Amino acid sequence: MDRWFRPLLLLGVLLNLSGLTTVLMEPDAALYASVARRMAEHGDAVNLLSQGRDWLDKPHFPFWMTALAFHLLGVGTAVYKLPGLVFWALGAVYTYLFALRFYGRTVARLAVLLLLSAQHLVMSNNDVRAEPYLLGLVMGGLYHFTRAQARRFSLHLVWGAAWAACAVMSKGLFVLIPIAGGLAFHWVRRRDGSQFWHPRWWLALLLVGVFTVPELYCLHQQFDLHPEKEVFGQVGVSGLRFFFWDSQFGRFFNTGPIQGKGSPFFFLHTVLWAFLPWSLWFYAAVVGALRRRASSERPGEDYTLGAALLTLLVFSLSRFQLPHYTNVLFPFFCVITAAWLERLSEAQARQAARVQGVVVAAMCLLLPVLLWTVAPEGLGVGTLGLGAAVALTLPGWSRADLPGAIGKGFGACVALNLVLNVLVYPRLLDYQAGDKAAAFLNGLPSRPTGLYGFNSFALDFYARAPIERWSLSDLQARTGPVYVVLEARAVPELTEAGLAVRPLRAFKDYRVTRLTGRFLNPATRDEATREVLVALVSSAPLAGVR
Repeated sequence: MDRWFRPLLLLGVLLNLSGLTTVLMEPDAALYASVARRMAEHGDAVNLLSQGRDWLDKPHFPFWMTALAFHLLGVGTAVYKLPGLVFWALGAVYTYLFALRFYGRTVARLAVLLLLSAQHLVMSNNDVRAEPYLLGLVMGGLYHFTRAQARRFSLHLVWGAAWAACAVMSKGLFVLIPIAGGLAFHWVRRRDGSQFWHPRWWLALLLVGVFTVPELYCLHQQFDLHPEKEVFGQVGVSGLRFFFWDSQFGRFFNTGPIQGKGSPFFFLHTVLWAFLPWSLWFYAAVVGALRRRASSERPGEDYTLGAALLTLLVFSLSRFQLPHYTNVLFPFFCVITAAWLERLSEAQARQAARVQGVVVAAMCLLLPVLLWTVAPEGLGVGTLGLGAAVALTLPGWSRADLPGAIGKGFGACVALNLVLNVLVYPRLLDYQAGDKAAAFLNGLPSRPTGLYGFNSFALDFYARAPIERWSLSDLQARTGPVYVVLEARAVPELTEAGLAVRPLRAFKDYRVTRLTGRFLNPATRDEATREVLVALVSSAPLAGVR
């Protein structure tokens, strides 16, 4: 495996960059991009606004990073995704350093390859949200704190606190659970209770608080100083209370403004597909690690088990659950799995390879289904891409041992996700109306532009002109013709109100992040979509208006 590390590393990096220029998906990625664009264009690092309204949902750090990228490189799809991918890469570096410190070079290299080919990470690096940031920040925080434990005080303590604070400013207080859980599990398993009261950790907690002050300041300025603002349909909403309680504990207990329906087994079956092709190996590795007693030869195992299992437990008890929550734990999953693979006996390795062969076969069965969704247009290109992916990982496919099983798993991930990123998602995103409408509007003469009865964050991000939100009375009060983006079924409502409507372009629209069989089937895809129009609307006749 060492001989193939660098070629596979390069292939894995390219795979994770293969969605860099793919259009931003509705709603989350497009929403975050539009918020960051407004921050960059107005030079306002304090207030988070969406569609002209105060927006209280996520902390500031990812928006600061994205706005900085927009300021330096210009506004664009790839520029939006780039900062998140930098922190994802930072997470891979820290995964390597952590595994190298506690297990050696072989486990470190293998852990990185597993991380580069974890299914949901590759998908998330196409649809960038907060998770790539957290992957780097949380892994970096734990790595530096483990280094800090060796001395009374070192700069590792400061670095660990800084990364932990940035993680808090990306998602909230609950992101400290994997860091604290890893440390606490190590201390408990080693029966070193004195660490809980050691001054260095109280200093670390103080530093995390100090480094988080910019977030607290922004929330106080935008919300707590302005109780008259309406947020979540209420006035008097405290940004600080939301940050410390409602956004985290409110979701956990399902008492906050954003609620969900959770199941204690949700993440068990989520990890099964999200950590493909390595998930069955990971489950076996966890069982094996829990059966063993703590060993001075494996101190890193306590950190990774504590970080992964305690966080999964908390997530499972929460009533608000989403698949991408597990992404931040994947570095720990990878180290646990890589260390387990290194310890297998020859007989155990052969058995593990056979199990992996079943997983790879199941993944390969998905490929014809994916190609079917883009047939016939993408079939030829897709077949060439699959051939290239298989050729690049041919040494793995030609072996029946454990290294061969790793190579086959890596190759299956490359083939599956190249088809997704290069063929499937670009084809399906042809049915996302917001960015298509923006491109069309950008080529028209300048006029006031707005939405009526339809919402699109992609339109906000990709349109050059400001996008307003209009009611029927707003349109009736306009003195001149305007561009309106609306659903086709809303046209009769406007004409009955005495407005003149001239459709300029029609688009098919579907939320691509919620795929259904009806939409994936090319024969029924159009039936699953709605028609969205860009129209010229006026309270006076449009004859002669161009």
